[in-house]
Amino acid sequence: MDFEVSEHETLPVIRPRRQSLRLAALLTLVSMIGGAAASAVVDPYYESLLERGTRAWERGEHTLAARQLRVAAFGLLDAPELLAEALVKLALARADGGDREGFLESFDRVVEIERRFSAYSSAAIDPGVESALAAHAATWASEEGL
Repeated sequence: MDFEVSEHETLPVIRPRRQSLRLAALLTLVSMIGGAAASAVVDPYYESLLERGTRAWERGEHTLAARQLRVAAFGLLDAPELLAEALVKLALARADGGDREGFLESFDRVVEIERRFSAYSSAAIDPGVESALAAHAATWASEEGL
């Protein structure tokens, strides 16, 4: 760091130059932004639960899938697109397991995060999964929810 020493005082006072202050402020800001970005990183545990829940749903293990996807959704609250994917698959696991109320609860959450973050429309959800969601929604969801 570059310093300036005052000659007019009895004891020398060391003051950082303005450029050094600007650099320090910039570095502080960058570290704060980096810290915020790091905190938004998804915990791999919840990503693995999303994957395991998806596989369980694909195998027809609806109760296990619903449990894993529900916990995954909780951990993905800071990642709206992944949250949308988890909620869609949770809704389908519940629907395939015959849980109409559970399906409607999950479907309402999908609608909510779409309204707030456009997360469903920006998520990478397989077209077959979207079709299955639409089919269940047409049967069980109210017109208001659609």
